Amino acid sequence: MASGYSLVFIPQGHEFNEQRKLFRLSLGPQVLGSYDRLIQQTIEGFAGKISGFKGDPHPRITRSISTIITKITYGEQFYKEHGEALVQLNIDNTRLAAWAFTKFWAVDVIAFLRYIPSWFPGAHFQQIAKIGAEQANQIRFWAFGCIKDAMAKGTADESLVSQNLNDSTFPESTIRDATAIMYQAGVDTTTTALINLFYILVLHPDWQSKLQKELDEVVGCGDLPTAKDIPNLKLFHAV
Repeated sequence: MASGYSLVFIPQGHEFNEQRKLFRLSLGPQVLGSYDRLIQQTIEGFAGKISGFKGDPHPRITRSISTIITKITYGEQFYKEHGEALVQLNIDNTRLAAWAFTKFWAVDVIAFLRYIPSWFPGAHFQQIAKIGAEQANQIRFWAFGCIKDAMAKGTADESLVSQNLNDSTFPESTIRDATAIMYQAGVDTTTTALINLFYILVLHPDWQSKLQKELDEVVGCGDLPTAKDIPNLKLFHAV
């Protein structure tokens, strides 16, 4: 589904190393603190929405994580104008991929079937792959193109894309592909991690109390943690 540009799928070599380097420079421990404001703004709103909420928290968590990663990757101005559309596009693409991975496709066993046209009987997989590829390519090119256009007009705000395009350390293709997969993979994996954390804490309320006690002692009662607090949250980090 047009994900061959991803760090997960490209072979080790120059492009692989460049994407890893960009990830390290953009998301490493030394720069995490610069995202505190965006993270705290979003999490504060999320905490209010989730408090006392009953039901499936997945959609709310997904949108909160998407908001943070969109603003960091593409900027707050892009989020205001296109954030909801990008979030929904990523949700649709993730759901389609998750559904496709649970099905049996004859093409996975008989490789030459990938060459038959989509109108051929039994070639439904071609249509699904085309939809997935269109969604993935829209995520890959659309947001990046918006930031490039805004930079040309002088209206772009701070974002990972604008920072790296101004810096000229990496070629445009590496910035485009790395930030696209940063968004696509980052939303899904972070949401899954938080869902699992919540599930475990519901099963073990005694650990909820232990973590709350540590947060109150290190961060302060009612305050949100920052990147500087993380090294001191030994128990929370372990969980």
